[in-house]
Amino acid sequence: MDKNDLARFLDGGLPEEEHASAVAHLSASDEDAELLADAAAVLRDLEAEDGSVIAPRADDVDDADPDAETKIIPLRPPSTERTRRRLPTRWLALAAMVAGVVLVPLALSRSGGGPGNPGQYAGLLANREAGLPPDWGNQSPWPVTRGGGTPVVDNARAAQLGALHVDLELAAAARQAEQTLLLAARIEAMLADVPAAGLVASTYREIGTRAGQPPQALAELLEDGRENVAMFVDEDHFALGAWAEAARLAAASRDAEFFAARASRKMLDRAGEMSLDPEAASAVDAIRAAARRDGQPDWAVLEAQTKLLLGRLGS
Repeated sequence: MDKNDLARFLDGGLPEEEHASAVAHLSASDEDAELLADAAAVLRDLEAEDGSVIAPRADDVDDADPDAETKIIPLRPPSTERTRRRLPTRWLALAAMVAGVVLVPLALSRSGGGPGNPGQYAGLLANREAGLPPDWGNQSPWPVTRGGGTPVVDNARAAQLGALHVDLELAAAARQAEQTLLLAARIEAMLADVPAAGLVASTYREIGTRAGQPPQALAELLEDGRENVAMFVDEDHFALGAWAEAARLAAASRDAEFFAARASRKMLDRAGEMSLDPEAASAVDAIRAAARRDGQPDWAVLEAQTKLLLGRLGS
């Protein structure tokens, strides 16, 4: 069964003959039955986050035979080998299809030609084990809104989420409990009004409850969050936001190796192809020139321009 058939099955949209065929198939296919059960669980959680319930259609109720035996679909519960918080792309995509949400960009259809794994940028930093510098949270390149305020537009949200995730990974790696808790809460809050992202937001809620634990205890959660957030926002802006924040940290610590790394050069090349506003595009050019491979980088320019780039991306 393909994703569309599974979604229609969950939504009760299959004709009777196709429904019977699907039940027979699911009773014989461990993989599809497990996928369907997991997707149904995800959908129930999405409905719980929403406070909504999918009611039976009126024609189904009117035509129902009160004496007819209830059909029980032999679905197995989700595998006990995988925990509920692990949210593979296919489950989220299927559940979102039933919920009427289109994931853009849909990770299942990616060809691998994007900017690469944004999680690599924190790992490029020479002093990554030291965590975030003191008072780094007060040096944000954009205003931190508390309470009501102007909603963040989509691409800006993507860039901010990428930057916050870099900070979160560094804080978690250094067991900086307070910073980890605050950053996880900020990411969760930014996902609050993103359709169908409730379960992804719950990943960050769990990270917050585990703040200060050994890095290994949070590594899988951080990977899950990073991969799944990227399904709901623009991939390029998410990656560039992550790189720009790591670059800002690298400039502050005079980390020349970060700018010389192949991944940094590739990200700058990718940024040059994106539709950025003139100030952001100019910042990219200035960073590329200041991070020259021959000779000493111009640290003053790098500090100023990485902050300017991130500020423009997240505004």
